[in-house]
Amino acid sequence: MNPGQFRTAGWLKFLCAVVGLTSTAAGAETIVVYGASGRVGAVVVEEALQRGHDVIGVSRNPGSLAIEAPNFSAVQGDVTSLESMLEIVAGVDAVVITVRGIGPGNTPEEAVTSIAAETFVEAAGVLGEDAPRVIQVGGGTTLRVDGAYGFDNPGIEPGTAQHANAFGHWRAIETYGAADGLQWAVLTPPPGGMSPASPGERTGEYRLGGEDVLYDAAGSSAITMADFAVAVVDEVERAQSLNRRAAVGPPE
Repeated sequence: MNPGQFRTAGWLKFLCAVVGLTSTAAGAETIVVYGASGRVGAVVVEEALQRGHDVIGVSRNPGSLAIEAPNFSAVQGDVTSLESMLEIVAGVDAVVITVRGIGPGNTPEEAVTSIAAETFVEAAGVLGEDAPRVIQVGGGTTLRVDGAYGFDNPGIEPGTAQHANAFGHWRAIETYGAADGLQWAVLTPPPGGMSPASPGERTGEYRLGGEDVLYDAAGSSAITMADFAVAVVDEVERAQSLNRRAAVGPPE
């Protein structure tokens, strides 16, 4: 984003204040999406663009983001670098983090999800009142089924990639929850409940919950990536799950 775009975004916020609109009611104008080239991030980008938002897609390889839209720009960035993040998120309205990954030691502390949350909290501390809201995509193993969290499965052993991934997502939730003065949400899809191959049908229907996996009347927890993306962009616009983690699932 160039300085002129930053000034435009600021002017729009001023106009909203003049007419008595809150940022939630007006919706976010500019959204940064980390992991925009990933399978979830790409669908979030598409949903946001279709709604008319200005979207900045962040990737280590922005050349892979072949999206031709006047309201889209691709930038190179590192979600684990404070310097990189500050350059990208300063002046925007909302940040969506859809990344994942683990370090060589397979520890939760090395998980990209965990470090991303820590980096954003640090960046928000630098930006102060001008910090954007953040929505991070969580991991299904952090949800409960019959009162037990998925990561408590004895098959998820320390030192494994599965353990690092599951507890990295959990550390991200804890990091946001411990931060002061931050507007955040972690939206969590059901474990194994989104198609890995395609976005699937967009119905625009979903349900928000809390710590537990959500099921429909037929006993299914599945939701398409397209509908999960609807939930993410709705959160950007409406702050439906402000300062909490919310499970996302199918309608009843």
